[in-house]
Amino acid sequence: MHSHVEGAVVDYVNLFDAIAPTLAGFHYEEGTRHVAFGQVNKIGNRIFLVAYTGYDARALLLFDVNRQQELFESIQPGRFHARKTHPLIDPRQRSLLIENRKGHLRPDDLATAIELIARKLPGYETVELEFNPVAESEFVRQIEQFQRIQQATISLARPNPDWTDRHHQLTEVADESEAKAIDVTVRAKREKSIAKDSGLIKFIKEFAALPQSIFKRISITGSRDDDAGLITLNLSKHVEHIDLLADLDPVTGQPNESEVRNTMDSYLAGKENPPNAPSS
Repeated sequence: MHSHVEGAVVDYVNLFDAIAPTLAGFHYEEGTRHVAFGQVNKIGNRIFLVAYTGYDARALLLFDVNRQQELFESIQPGRFHARKTHPLIDPRQRSLLIENRKGHLRPDDLATAIELIARKLPGYETVELEFNPVAESEFVRQIEQFQRIQQATISLARPNPDWTDRHHQLTEVADESEAKAIDVTVRAKREKSIAKDSGLIKFIKEFAALPQSIFKRISITGSRDDDAGLITLNLSKHVEHIDLLADLDPVTGQPNESEVRNTMDSYLAGKENPPNAPSS
């Protein structure tokens, strides 16, 4: 999680303490698409949300297999056919854990909603928020397996004033340009390879798996051996994740919410206090 406010350093705990009371019941629309928040629970410093996404529709079409008949269920104003998503936010760790299923709430949707809420509060009128994917360890190992790298592209989110990429001037360029993000692409000379241990690839390997990832996107194209064709490695397919198992409600088919909440909370707690961490 990265946030930016003009002329200030963001205190993430204070930011989410300020917006937490107004999260429940929040709703916004983008065209025909809806995003709404229902239940909000505080778990210590963490915020567990139940979010709903869906589209406008006048009626829901059902088909009764037994009767071989179409059925239409009218949708009343103020309602939409929704999918449910469970995000867990830890402001202290600057972390987000969110279900990743097609058609459900995306991290960018959540960031937009939080910006809309926070900009109504004193001191946060210019707030910008980004949730960047954190690479799993396998991602860096996959980079090392390239024999030849033909092209690499990164997208960096706008920096926070307290960032410490002091040796890298790309973030300064983005900030001075008042840009939300900056893209960089490097290409190898013909029949050559981009350097794997310096320049952009070294930068990717050093920063991709940090808890506060600075990359919005990473794409690397190359080959594993002389006879193989080109392949593309995308960060979007190697994001740190867990497999969450929960009992389903026999009527609704929805996962047990308390199980989801407890599993997600335990995972983030483990990231904060890893089992082999030295005692202070």
